[in-house]
Amino acid sequence: MEISKNSIDSQFSKTGVFRDNGEPAKNKHSHSSPMSLREPLSTTYEVNRGSLMKMRYFQTRKIKTIELKFAALLRDELSHLPKQLTIEQIPQHIDRIKTFTDKCHYFFDEYISQVLKQHTAKISCKANCPNCCHHYPMSIEPFELISIYSTLREQATAVQSTCEANEKPHNEEEFALLIEGCLKREREYNHKLTDTAFDIDTALQKYFSLAIPCPFLYGGNCGIHEYRPFTCQMYFCMSDPKYCDPKHLQPHKNKSFAIYLPEHLENLILEISAHYSSIDLQESLYGGIAELHLLMINSKNC
Repeated sequence: MEISKNSIDSQFSKTGVFRDNGEPAKNKHSHSSPMSLREPLSTTYEVNRGSLMKMRYFQTRKIKTIELKFAALLRDELSHLPKQLTIEQIPQHIDRIKTFTDKCHYFFDEYISQVLKQHTAKISCKANCPNCCHHYPMSIEPFELISIYSTLREQATAVQSTCEANEKPHNEEEFALLIEGCLKREREYNHKLTDTAFDIDTALQKYFSLAIPCPFLYGGNCGIHEYRPFTCQMYFCMSDPKYCDPKHLQPHKNKSFAIYLPEHLENLILEISAHYSSIDLQESLYGGIAELHLLMINSKNC
């Protein structure tokens, strides 16, 4: 039987979009910042001397199994979610939301691990390298924001319950500082957005150039690494980390790339997030966390 090129191509999945300046190649779903909108699965490109080169990876049995399990998780969540989740309903659903979010991040991490096995170039990302943690993270799903906020809130409350009544717990103070840190970064980004006449791409790049570290960084490491959002999981670098530093960024030497989920999984995630639309949280990590804190206080759920 003759095997056509199309039949061979159909055996391959596509990983995302490469750009030599740490930016995803643009289409209608993405902005140019590495921490910008995630886009559905698309052909992988790497800029090579000004030209675009298509890259693909073979869809192994392990990758397909991960996709199937991930899809089953997402469909199950859809079957249990209220048509519209309100801020007042969060406490009664919080355990399931957190468990679901943890499983999502686990499957995405497994998916990424399998894809990276097929990369020939060495990944330079490692612990104590927080260069990309100076971006303004966008496209955070509402269930991720709720899970992150709830975990941070519970950690502070757990410490508070072990303290004397007249003693202000250290973690409670840290929690307040985290919220203030999120608000500060939100204001800085909005300032850049106004300065650029609401050009999101330019505003994101200008924010990155300020080299403002993420408020969740502790000693160069991510303080929420175990439950960081999809956006913070998906970017990698193949070049020297110094070319990712916002103070010394050299786009022509930076080789960064992103790994996206297959389109059918992205669409299921969008369906799930639509159930949170009545809460109407911002899609940025900092703005979303700060906004959720205010909503929870006003609803007396905090």
